Amino acid sequence: YRSNTIDHNQTTAIEFTIHEGQTQLVFSWKVGSEANCDKLTWYLDGVAKTAISGTQDWQSVTNELDGTKHTLKFVYSKDGSASREPDCGWVSIKSGCLHAATLKDIFPDSYMSLTNVVLSSDWDIIPDGFFEGCVSLKDVAIPSSVTAFGDRAFAGCSNLVSVTIPSAVTNVAENAFIDCPRLRSVELHSARIAATKTLKELFPNTYMVLTNVVLDAEITVLADGFFDGCTALVRVDGKDWRSLGEQLGKRGFWIENGWLLGY
Repeated sequence: YRSNTIDHNQTTAIEFTIHEGQTQLVFSWKVGSEANCDKLTWYLDGVAKTAISGTQDWQSVTNELDGTKHTLKFVYSKDGSASREPDCGWVSIKSGCLHAATLKDIFPDSYMSLTNVVLSSDWDIIPDGFFEGCVSLKDVAIPSSVTAFGDRAFAGCSNLVSVTIPSAVTNVAENAFIDCPRLRSVELHSARIAATKTLKELFPNTYMVLTNVVLDAEITVLADGFFDGCTALVRVDGKDWRSLGEQLGKRGFWIENGWLLGY
């Protein structure tokens, strides 16, 4: 997270919820500001803990917790006089203990113009509503560490054209991809999701306009009716699906030279 641009005598903040059961908070932060005047401060449950200012490179902070739910907040504040570039603060938080804010919370003035997002390799859950309303978003790099997509995680991402579901994913919320009208391509690596959910269940508004599905070579079982209603589907890559010809044939599909055909 990088703090938003602000003027003199203003503040900008981001807030997170720490899950119950967490006994330790770990984050790194740095700042580039007017020393002793423009500060980056962190708060736990509304109580200011420490602040940094001036030119401070990345430094790690560890704080012990009692296992109950907490609120974590970072505030960048400016006084009424001079500024020093880059005039902002940065925070990197270990994701395992947080229910992350949404991109709308992090970038309230620009979330609707974001086109590409790369998630770091320590992400395990894409939280509820994390990308919701990012109407310009076209591409998201989702790491293999992700295990779940929260409710409305990508809701309203009207320009999203492709998505990857990693092999570690065990849960995709019912409305994770609601209102994504331009979604056309899906890369599915999770055998558990493939065996338990249909494309209609995963993409309730757009399953009928999907044109390309890439299935991991390790996937050997598909949920009943996996392709049902996917009338625009043209191609399935990643495996010789003739080995599952009988299963697909019962649903009105067959594979020929890598192409999914229907009748």
